[in-house]
Amino acid sequence: MKAKLIREMSKEDILKKLDDLKMEMVKHNTQISSGATIKSPSLVRNTKKDIARLKQELKNKENNG
Repeated sequence: MKAKLIREMSKEDILKKLDDLKMEMVKHNTQISSGATIKSPSLVRNTKKDIARLKQELKNKENNG
């Protein structure tokens, strides 16, 4: 997810997307802990980065009003 797209999202949309990505990370983590192989390990890395981007933009929106 690109930062430009995140900046254009409303606060409610960011929160919804953040919840969706957190649920996706739970699925990835359960697959990893159960010993199953993940289709693409880069999905985990990209999901973590997207969560960080969303949290950062949410914090910026809260501080700027």
